Amino acid sequence: MGHRVVSNATAEVAIDLVREMVSAHGSPISFLTDHGIQFTTMHKDGEHCFDKALAELGIKHIMGRVKHPQTQGKIERSHGSAIAEMESIWGRKPVTIEEYREAIGLWVDFYNICRAHQSLDYKTPLEVFIEERLSKDDPEWLEAVKKEFPDCSRYC
Repeated sequence: MGHRVVSNATAEVAIDLVREMVSAHGSPISFLTDHGIQFTTMHKDGEHCFDKALAELGIKHIMGRVKHPQTQGKIERSHGSAIAEMESIWGRKPVTIEEYREAIGLWVDFYNICRAHQSLDYKTPLEVFIEERLSKDDPEWLEAVKKEFPDCSRYC
């Protein structure tokens, strides 16, 4: 639903990204993270600001178990695929943060909009997401999606 390449991953950066994603696409039911400090470090009031922000948005925060390949392995595999495919896009590994932003942006769009996934019955994540939203009968949202993604030609 979204991505951001930053030199310092903070809770504030993560919260801003989640809010952008929710504004653009609606709220997911849950959000899976690892145990990075941007998701887990407690603040003065004893509550983590990332947890608080998700709760305010009605999103359940799920943290994967440490050293649990069935959970963390999925995300690590995704990162591995992204790096290999970015290198394919550039003919080399991106070097600057700007190159990473561009390459990851292209890869995330391809992954979510064009690439069929076996685990999704060979549909793209965008197709599944739209089907779920259609079941909620949200014509205004659907029109916005049709304007944004009239076809996959800019990615595929």
